[in-house]
This record gives sequence, C-alpha cells and structure tokens, in this order.
Amino acid sequence: MSREKSGLSARAPQRKGNWKFIAGDRVRANEKAPGDYEELEGVITGRGPGKTEYEVLLNGQAEPAHLDSDWLDLLRIG
Repeated sequence: MSREKSGLSARAPQRKGNWKFIAGDRVRANEKAPGDYEELEGVITGRGPGKTEYEVLLNGQAEPAHLDSDWLDLLRIG
C-alpha cells in the first residue's frame, strides 16, 4: 500500500522500534542539555554510541555531537 493510500504524508517517515528520532530529523537542544548545547539547533545524523544517544550535527559545528534523547526536542516545520 502506498503512503498516499494509507493516509501517511510522503514527507513523514515512519518511526520503527523505540527510537525517538530518525536521521534527518531537525532538533533543538532543550534546557536539560549541558549549557554549551542549550537552544542550539541541528540535524540527527545517526544513533549512539549509548542506547539513548543520538549523533547530532549542530548548526555552526564542524563535528557531530553525541546528545542524550532527553536533551533534544523535535522541531516541527510549518
């Protein structure tokens, strides 16, 4: 069944398993994040190394950071 027929948006990937985010999600570090990261925005590029961590390429940073899922909020676009 196609995404259109199932009622899913063609832009909205399905989340599988217990993962809070998927690669490509836009996120913002929230008030729980260490001070250096708080309020920074970026893109999820991968998972790990820890079970609840994500690799995030933050705006203006050359290297990805590894942040806990509780420190990140999904940004809604539109």
